Amino acid sequence: MVCFVILFLLSGCGNKYDYDIDTVVYNLNIGKSFKENIIFTYSKDIYDIVKKEENDLESTSVSVEYTLLKDKLEPINSVHNIYYDKRIINNGNKVNIELKYDFLEVEYDYSQFIMQCFENYELLSDENYFEVTLSGEFLCYNNKNVEINVTSDYIVDSTNGEKIDREYMWFINENNYKNVNIHHKVLRDFNNQLKKHNLDYNYNGLNFVIMIILVIIVMYSLYKVYRMKKISSDI
Repeated sequence: MVCFVILFLLSGCGNKYDYDIDTVVYNLNIGKSFKENIIFTYSKDIYDIVKKEENDLESTSVSVEYTLLKDKLEPINSVHNIYYDKRIINNGNKVNIELKYDFLEVEYDYSQFIMQCFENYELLSDENYFEVTLSGEFLCYNNKNVEINVTSDYIVDSTNGEKIDREYMWFINENNYKNVNIHHKVLRDFNNQLKKHNLDYNYNGLNFVIMIILVIIVMYSLYKVYRMKKISSDI
């Protein structure tokens, strides 16, 4: 695809229109494979318009929506025929287009989302860890909110995402798309995971012991004060 549709339909592809997509949600699960799931949500009215022939849409603001609905979409640039699994879900007055693909790790280095949507990107990995750093301008912004959610089968070593349950989240909007900063590192070596887990456990355990000791000291001090007052009153 000359102009990657997952550029979230922006002007970077030479289109001058403000498309009717409401939100874009990008989900990634990091494990033995990298499971990518992208959901576009937009008005049901556009879905009805897209039923027209493609040549009738070339000069309209729904041409890219047509591509999303009708065409095969590629998660990576490849000479092989590799495409997203696509589902179209009608949800009342909204339509969701859902794209899924399970990357091999070597493939994810060539993810169109990573390579074309972020000004700067760095993917580092070995047998012990995987680390992604994305920064600079988010080139896929088109006045729509973008939500990025990352989960992992591994222990998170460092991140600047907002944690909600097992999910780490970043939000890109008109206030920050010019200067995005996303960092996420996971430990996938079992020994490193166990070490970090034990460190966290020991740290929490130490805090608990210290709290108990402080409570005992306070109670003992109160008891001593009480005894001294009682002795004074008896005298």
